[in-house]
Amino acid sequence: MNLRKIREAKGMTAKDLGERIGVTESAICMYETGRRKPDYEKLLMLGEVLDCSVADIIGEKGLEDLGFTAIERIIIQKYRSLDEYGKKAVEAVLDIEASRKPVIIPVKEKKIIPLFVAAAGQGEPVSQEGFSEYEIDADSPAKFAVKISGDSMEPHFHDGDIVLCKRKRPEIGEICVIMVNGFLLVKQYITDGVNIYLRSLNRERKDLDVDIWDSGNDTVVGYGTVIYKKIPLVRQ
Repeated sequence: MNLRKIREAKGMTAKDLGERIGVTESAICMYETGRRKPDYEKLLMLGEVLDCSVADIIGEKGLEDLGFTAIERIIIQKYRSLDEYGKKAVEAVLDIEASRKPVIIPVKEKKIIPLFVAAAGQGEPVSQEGFSEYEIDADSPAKFAVKISGDSMEPHFHDGDIVLCKRKRPEIGEICVIMVNGFLLVKQYITDGVNIYLRSLNRERKDLDVDIWDSGNDTVVGYGTVIYKKIPLVRQ
């Protein structure tokens, strides 16, 4: 603490200084001997009366003890180097910013849904290890997700895309997630009311279309539909 040295250099007694900042002579003496520490408001008043900075009074180490970061100390040093016009400009900006309400960006809650690691193409077998966890916004209607594998659903879905899905019975034209004979597929759903026709959106890969006949022996399990815009029916 350099308070006594600065005070004496200014030709001021402890009593005079105490009266100027609203404390007793005894309080000034305790500040100078380190038996009591002035709060930051009193430090500012001391600096104003003695025409010096807080750092001059308590030193750089004292600023650290007050909780100032390195950046804050640099800002203080820059402020001290300004002329009166510059200081007033900085103070005006600080006043405006201090009165401005902070913008609070709400953090969305999250939830975990199953992610099936592969689908589409020729189909991928579903096993106990065939899915993992995937984090999405809590308000999403999605109940599970699927990672697209292959090019049969281009140009709407590309290899590696992750699509969100909901559990519902597909309607004609929707993109369904369906397991056929143990293989998970992502296809456009078409039906004549009896038979089911699973179609690739990429008609260059119509070799990967699947027809499920009512009279056949296929094992079919519907998972749900992809959350996506309506797509025109592909040409048969």
